[in-house]
Amino acid sequence: WQKTYDSFPDNLAVAYDQTGIAGFCCAGPVVDSDKNHPFTFEIYGIHVRPDCHRKGLGSKLVFQAFDRMRALGLDGAIVWTLEALVQSRRFYEKQGGVVVKSGTWTIGRCTLPEVAYGWPAARLHSRSVPPI
Repeated sequence: WQKTYDSFPDNLAVAYDQTGIAGFCCAGPVVDSDKNHPFTFEIYGIHVRPDCHRKGLGSKLVFQAFDRMRALGLDGAIVWTLEALVQSRRFYEKQGGVVVKSGTWTIGRCTLPEVAYGWPAARLHSRSVPPI
């Protein structure tokens, strides 16, 4: 993540609390336009420290990313997650994401099913964005 931040500092939002980093969201223009079409903005990764779950921090990070997407003039967001990560999938669904694609992610000799959640432009414009 440090290398990503050094290369693309505008793509990373970090939230802090009294004990340090509470969470982060790395997002920007899609990397693979063929895989992610018609979406133009991608959440590359989001993480909230477990003791900070269910406090609204993840939602704020996602919607802050959507604000950056609009500022860049991009339309429609996508995020990929492993199919088996139920907690992650529930989180994206609570943020208004809908399953728009499926595929596989290969790392080494392991291939895992994944799904993509999308926020088409029309859905994004109708959501109110909480402050971060």
